[in-house]
Amino acid sequence: MVCQERINYSELKSFSLQLLKKVNACNEQGKIFINALLWSDLVGRSTHGVWRLPAYIKRIEKGLMKCPCKPFFLSENKATAVMDGDQGIGHYVGYSAMSCAIEKARTYGIGAVGVRNSNHFGTGAYYTTLATRQNMIGIALSNSLAKVAPYGGVKAVLGTNPFAFAIPGNNGQGMMFDMATTVMAGSQVMKYAEAGIALPEGVAIDGNGNPIRNASDVNNGVLLPFGGAKGFGISLMIEILSSVLTGANFSTGVNSMFTDTTHPGQNGHLFLAIDIERFIPVDIFIQRAEILFSTIRNSAAENDKVLIPGEIRWHHYRENREKGLLLDKATLKALNTLAENYMLPGIGQSNRQHPVSFRSEKIRTPSLG
Repeated sequence: MVCQERINYSELKSFSLQLLKKVNACNEQGKIFINALLWSDLVGRSTHGVWRLPAYIKRIEKGLMKCPCKPFFLSENKATAVMDGDQGIGHYVGYSAMSCAIEKARTYGIGAVGVRNSNHFGTGAYYTTLATRQNMIGIALSNSLAKVAPYGGVKAVLGTNPFAFAIPGNNGQGMMFDMATTVMAGSQVMKYAEAGIALPEGVAIDGNGNPIRNASDVNNGVLLPFGGAKGFGISLMIEILSSVLTGANFSTGVNSMFTDTTHPGQNGHLFLAIDIERFIPVDIFIQRAEILFSTIRNSAAENDKVLIPGEIRWHHYRENREKGLLLDKATLKALNTLAENYMLPGIGQSNRQHPVSFRSEKIRTPSLG
């Protein structure tokens, strides 16, 4: 069992912003980055939260993730645009692109913004919920470092290629679906290696097609797509939409944020926003979706429960706002090593637990030169 500690949200946010100051990145873009990063911890996606701060800080310091960056449009039409992310932090670039897609959807009913020359953007669901706050459907796709074999292959040619989809719901917490297209997300494999836990069979294979059970050996092998040929097909679709279509690097042209210390990530993304009101009144849409969800929940066997995607995430969100963010000991150790290196007070060392205050951001479209 992983030992965890609750950390006050405000304390963790303050610490993260102080770190950005140390690497000259505590500006408006940096603040948006930290909001997106901590949102992952709030919804229980700790593998995409502050656990990654050491890697982000290193890349920002080396100039591999620009902050500030100057995203600009390579092309723009009424409902579509292609954005160059100027090697910026993926969270800020993604926020900018989805904000643009939302504004286009507000005017034209649908907005689609492709992105090239970006970096790892964290949790795809963060961007789709930006759309749902505006009573829109949100979709976010991204490619990533090639470490996944195609169905029938043994060489890495695709990334874990996440896909996120969200719709608005009651109390601002609608359906939220976010997944990697592998049997296990790459970040989760890293967590297994960190904790010394054996991988289930079917997650990864070596160059001869033999199963890899030691998570630390996956770097010498490949991950497998979920669902065999079907998962491979979905991953390939995401690669095409997020990179081939947008002009971004693809397949082995995407670089690792953890091991490549000389090149930016070169990730590609695609963001879509759909204005529900152009099809049906939002309140009617939510009512109809709830009827569908009730039908699904009622399909459970006696004493069992069927969950709608996002229910567990929203539960974590409410609990973490109230009690503080759950961080494991390895993450706390890494953050306190950063604190020592940058001469900052450590976090989590007094074992305090405070109520968490959280204020969601309002959508605004950044200035793009």
